[in-house]
Amino acid sequence: MTRSKGPRVTTPPTTAQEHEPSALRHRLVDQLLAAGHVRTTTVEAALRSVPRHAFAPEVPVQTAYADDITPTRHTPDGRISSSISAPWLQAVMLESARLRSGHHVLEVGSGGYNAALIAELVGRTGQVTTVDIDPDVTDRATRFLCATGYDRVRVLTADAEHLPPRGHPRRRLRCGDRHSRHLGSAVDHHGCGGRTPRRPAAPPPVRVVHRFHQTRRCARQ
Repeated sequence: MTRSKGPRVTTPPTTAQEHEPSALRHRLVDQLLAAGHVRTTTVEAALRSVPRHAFAPEVPVQTAYADDITPTRHTPDGRISSSISAPWLQAVMLESARLRSGHHVLEVGSGGYNAALIAELVGRTGQVTTVDIDPDVTDRATRFLCATGYDRVRVLTADAEHLPPRGHPRRRLRCGDRHSRHLGSAVDHHGCGGRTPRRPAAPPPVRVVHRFHQTRRCARQ
């Protein structure tokens, strides 16, 4: 006796699978590719590799992978005071920077996620320094970078106008995940707000202000 063969049944993805971080991340990158915001395989690979949701654990995973800003901190009256930039804008900035393996990069305006993307682009032979004037922001960035395996990124608590003239990267100066009080010469004031950033120039020599300068490092077990 032979068993009759009915129509082949395929199991659609479950709701849980559709909401898994990796699935949401790849779907977001597919959207950025279709919109033309991602143009190179290197930027695509970075966006597919770095877990954006790990840098915004206070929001639902779906919110972290929406193509919009991801709020990470609010004022007492409910206004957004800190956020991760929208993925489309980060893709545009990374493509515009044309970063390559071995580049040394200074990011002004920390948050962690964008620094991790830059670390993917410059590789093990490159160097990434991310700076912010707010110690709460740099503490947060340090924790999340360490937790996601990007502990080679150097995190500084500093006023970007007063960075040491030696020992910090000069290859690129970028605006990162949040508005900084001083953006330097790399981008105009629209660079973090949704308009296309202009190509960065080399930062001028600046004087050292040690009281604003502190390096954050991962805690070793």
